[in-house]
Amino acid sequence: MATLRLIEYNDATSEVRAVYDDIMLMRKTDWVNTFWKAITQLN
Repeated sequence: MATLRLIEYNDATSEVRAVYDDIMLMRKTDWVNTFWKAITQLN
């Protein structure tokens, strides 16, 4: 089983932050859950 390091917002590249910002905007929340933090590693 592979393990992934979750990307926290403060450690994210500008590209990943843009994805997180979009997720937070669309979901009307101020945080990104672990599903999205993990899936950004798959690309």
